[in-house]
Amino acid sequence: MKKILLLMLLMAMSTTALLAQITINNNGFEGTVNLSDQKYPYGNWETATAGGSSATFELEDTDAAELTNAARVVVTDWNGTRPGNKWNVQLKHSGEFNFVDNTQYVLKFKAKASMIDAKLEGIMTLGTKSNGVIHRVYQYKYLSTEWKEYQVYFKVDPAVVVTVEGKLALSLQSDATFWFDDFSITEVDETYMTDGSFENTSWSLDATDDVGQGTVDYFSHAKANDVQDGEIALKANITTAPDRVYDLKATIGLPEAVKTNNIRVSFWGRSDEASGTQQKIYLPWHYSSTTNAPTFELSTEWEKYSVVLNYTDNGKGKSNELIFYFWQAATYYVDNVVVETVAAGVNNFAPVVDAGANITCQPGDVITLDATVNEPDGDIYTLWWSLPLSAEELKVSNEARKTKSIEVTIPATITEETDLVFSLAANDNLLEGKGEITVKVKPVSTAIDTNKKDLNDFIYPNPANDKIQLHADVVAIEFYSVNGMCVKRASGME
Repeated sequence: MKKILLLMLLMAMSTTALLAQITINNNGFEGTVNLSDQKYPYGNWETATAGGSSATFELEDTDAAELTNAARVVVTDWNGTRPGNKWNVQLKHSGEFNFVDNTQYVLKFKAKASMIDAKLEGIMTLGTKSNGVIHRVYQYKYLSTEWKEYQVYFKVDPAVVVTVEGKLALSLQSDATFWFDDFSITEVDETYMTDGSFENTSWSLDATDDVGQGTVDYFSHAKANDVQDGEIALKANITTAPDRVYDLKATIGLPEAVKTNNIRVSFWGRSDEASGTQQKIYLPWHYSSTTNAPTFELSTEWEKYSVVLNYTDNGKGKSNELIFYFWQAATYYVDNVVVETVAAGVNNFAPVVDAGANITCQPGDVITLDATVNEPDGDIYTLWWSLPLSAEELKVSNEARKTKSIEVTIPATITEETDLVFSLAANDNLLEGKGEITVKVKPVSTAIDTNKKDLNDFIYPNPANDKIQLHADVVAIEFYSVNGMCVKRASGME
């Protein structure tokens, strides 16, 4: 049986506004600096080791995520045996941040490590003991060996003044080499997602299958290989498929404000399928039916999935909720769920369609149209081929018209040279991209008037003794022996 996770969004949307970005001096470590020599070697960055830990801090100028430079920290002897020692190797940034109180922000940065699951703990400290206002946000990250972007969401306490002294500190807690680049802090509209990483307890987890057809075990997991980001992910272990799709689910509420925006829902997911086969995830863009769901292919490795949504209210009066439905027996992991506003040309672009090179063929031929589609934003999309003739004439099913490649039977009834134009549309629910291909149908031509059916109209006399004459429409004639050899060629009227 196919394992299906149904992710359902109950909300409405429309447009978006650009949000404020907080300045981080030298967010990409550009410039000629030695990170080991100075407390503030460049752009308010400082380094620290303590408690017997050993590490070197260097400027990386051959492998950067952005532009030319990055920070490289080589930890050779991390001493974190006691809780207080975990901060013994640090990369820190200090300065004044113009935060707005009671506003949510996201810290983003790119990082990687020399070993899988090298551990990083980040802390954002706002305020100082001297002014009596201290606000801290902690989050764990387990780094990949490839450059990836990591995110930390935090909200500024109302007690923190607009301009506040702050410090971003990264604690490196593995004997490994770490690379960092491209830091940014951007204001986030808090109405969209308050706990996408499952680090808090904002989600409602239900296993209420009252007909006894399925069970599910939800729990937070702190093992590095079970999370994509931070220390906690959602794990759904379905041992028996439920009788109804709505019985096993994880839900988080979203405010009414989402109704004014077009949005993108993205998340990281994977499935514990031993065979490695991909599992399907469905996400309806409106909640009137689960059968209209776009389909993701969920693999055994952590991958990011994304969809852009617009909304059609079905009039059932549902509240605004983001819901994951666990529909079939499998083990699912979900992490780092993000709901963000999108706008055409800003952070949402139409799929790019190449329908392929034009084709020349004959009536009765069976040809294949093989298109390619590139979705710049990584969102899922739907496909539809528009046909120049009826689907019945071309022997194309409706299911095939939803795929990149279709097989077409050119009708044998075409008797004149004809151009058939096929068009493929790819739609990400907000924007559509199109591509066209022309199929030129060229019937086999004859050199004589096909209305003349009697051989006597072209060759006379018939029978003949030693000479025959050809009609003016005959361009040439060839004579073959009973053995199949050509024994004579002649042009017309000879």
